[in-house]
Amino acid sequence: VSNVGVRPNPYKRAALHDNRASVYDHKLLFYNLPPQATVTILDVAGQVIDVIRFASSDPSKGSIFWDMFSKDGIEVASGLYVYVVESPSGSKVGYFSILR
Repeated sequence: VSNVGVRPNPYKRAALHDNRASVYDHKLLFYNLPPQATVTILDVAGQVIDVIRFASSDPSKGSIFWDMFSKDGIEVASGLYVYVVESPSGSKVGYFSILR
């Protein structure tokens, strides 16, 4: 769990893996996830923005994209965010920023 990360960080509009054909198709990549994990994304006030459940039978496929929309379907704003990765092997807290 200690190797889990997010990229690009900071996210800037039109990152290399964004779909340039769509204004709304932006994403962040969480990588080095353990085979079973929950990624909770919070704002700096501690409010839960989204929860991503990750499961893979292949331990070498530990990555998932997040579309930067809240659990309520609202595109998130620029700012600093906290992510918490929890798995049976432990947990990790990290930070990322979004610049629109």
